[in-house]
Amino acid sequence: MEEIDPRFICGSCKLVLCEPYQLTFGHHLCKSCIHTDNNCAICLEVIETDKIGSDRGLENDMRRFSKTCSQCDWRGPLTFYKKHIEQNHGGSNDRFIWNGQVNGNDFSQNSLNSERLTGSYAGNRQLSNDGSFIWRITDVERKRIYAVSERQMSIDSEPFYSSPTGYKLCLRLYLNGDGNARGTHLSLFLVIMRNEFDAIIHWPFKYKIIFTLLNQLQSNSPSKSFWLDVNLTSFHSPTADMNIACGIPKFFRLDIFEQTYDEYVQNDTMFIKVEVDFTSERSELASVPGVNELANNEKHVDIIHEDIDPMSH
Repeated sequence: MEEIDPRFICGSCKLVLCEPYQLTFGHHLCKSCIHTDNNCAICLEVIETDKIGSDRGLENDMRRFSKTCSQCDWRGPLTFYKKHIEQNHGGSNDRFIWNGQVNGNDFSQNSLNSERLTGSYAGNRQLSNDGSFIWRITDVERKRIYAVSERQMSIDSEPFYSSPTGYKLCLRLYLNGDGNARGTHLSLFLVIMRNEFDAIIHWPFKYKIIFTLLNQLQSNSPSKSFWLDVNLTSFHSPTADMNIACGIPKFFRLDIFEQTYDEYVQNDTMFIKVEVDFTSERSELASVPGVNELANNEKHVDIIHEDIDPMSH
């Protein structure tokens, strides 16, 4: 199936953008989503409707993207596809849903799934049945340049859930390191986010975490694991939208990353896997220096991996 540029996906409804608007913090939403949501679904910032406008440049890019109809031989610009469906297939509500998940280690490309929308779309939650999640990071080289120049020091994954009614989490990556690991290591952290199931799940969050930088050419993907310090407020029930990030500042040496760059970055894309181990028992020797540390720099955070935008906290 055809791959679509993630820039063409609405951050709210997860469908192909319809009359794209750019928010003050850089993310894109449909015009209709702007007027139905008070907060950006990506970074939760308040949408200031008096300070935003349509993004003609992105709309022009969408016109240059050709899409083949799933129901006939028609092919044309993405922006004309909806009109084609309405006129030829009676589908006034047909749009495309983006499946941005990566399954297992096969690194499958994004696909477009044609669906008839019968109501509000609830399938944009990244769910896990085994506590694992794979983060697909695109445009790696540009983000590394931004990290080194301190224009954008860290990026966050999209939120994901440890189970259908479990913890809401995201990952935070510093491509040029954080704190005393700056310039020497990739720094990787876990963030617990507030969600609607917090009242019925167990606190504090006290489980073993495993981070893996996925090697795309060989099977020897480096991993580091650690136990969470239940005394840190980072792992108690959130009182704000996001708890303070906590994890491994010295996750992977930058000199080794650069020497083996092609093993971890293919087509300007890399993958990081996180696993929450709900079964292991913590030993007395579980505390390891260099892990369970708080992120030092909480500024300039990118909530999703496609846009580079500052965050206020």
